[in-house]
Amino acid sequence: MRVLAITNMFPTRACPAQGTFIERQIESLRSRVEMQVLHIERVDSGRGAYFPARQRLLRAISDGKPDVVHVMYGGALAVLAASAVGRLPFVMSICGSDLLGDPQRSWKSRSIGRATVWASKIAALRADAVIAKSRQLAARLPAVVARERIYIIPNGVDLDRFRPLDTSVCRQHLGWAEDEFHVLFTGSPSSETKRYMDAQSAVEFLRTRGIAAQLWIMRDVPHDQVPVWLNAAHVMVLCSLHEGSPNIVKESLACECPVVSTDVGDVSERLEGIDGCFLSGRDSRSLADCLEAVFRRGTRLNCRHKIASIALDAIADRVASIYRKVSGKAEETLPKSVGQLI
Repeated sequence: MRVLAITNMFPTRACPAQGTFIERQIESLRSRVEMQVLHIERVDSGRGAYFPARQRLLRAISDGKPDVVHVMYGGALAVLAASAVGRLPFVMSICGSDLLGDPQRSWKSRSIGRATVWASKIAALRADAVIAKSRQLAARLPAVVARERIYIIPNGVDLDRFRPLDTSVCRQHLGWAEDEFHVLFTGSPSSETKRYMDAQSAVEFLRTRGIAAQLWIMRDVPHDQVPVWLNAAHVMVLCSLHEGSPNIVKESLACECPVVSTDVGDVSERLEGIDGCFLSGRDSRSLADCLEAVFRRGTRLNCRHKIASIALDAIADRVASIYRKVSGKAEETLPKSVGQLI
């Protein structure tokens, strides 16, 4: 079976950390189906990348003759894909802001966010299957989208790459002091959605309580180095206003790094029953209380067995089964050629 994956996020030489979760999902699928990838370079080229996108889509479909087309994010690209696929089975993934919008102060950002949400909803009407990364996202899809066409499947986590490492060695590698409490924040500090200022204020509260806390920003770190940061940190903090199914939470759990997070996306589901992780209120004092609880507990997690169901291979099996269902094809043996980046 041939699948054409369409994405506007994919690692490049200029942005190696961009879209690594999509790259990992595609690689995990290659042993199950023949994957071809069309990358519309939105980050490198700006919105102008969408102007020739439909012609590139049509050419990729004509040349690759896929059995299924899978657009891996909503918004404008999903609408373009929906208009180009004709009668081909069409799968789309909904990841977060593409269906939740962008609650920024800037009117321009809010307007683009609203347009993205509408585009996602329109594309979902055409889709034969919609993969929502969390129940929260699935609930935001239009009511006219048949529930049997909606699948709640989070991104998988690479349990071989993300695993417990020697914390002292990792801190030494990063130059972090052993006698400090290391709090890790991921994402852009300038993003109003990520709420970096809340994390910063929470750490200041810890310092007033006599805890030698340090806040570190993990941004544009090569993917193979992320496990080092997660193993060096005492805790990973997530303050977002909204998320879909944040990969960093699953990766933290795979490294058995404690997590403190606001109740967004599927975080509460991921943390359920794991001793040492905490859901926080949406204020810096509540975050500080949860971070202090991690500090007082003073141990790593013991939870890898609880996330086996979201390992890369397990998720790949579920996604591949959707391809077979929408195409009407029985499971096939993978040919020697497994596709390429178009």
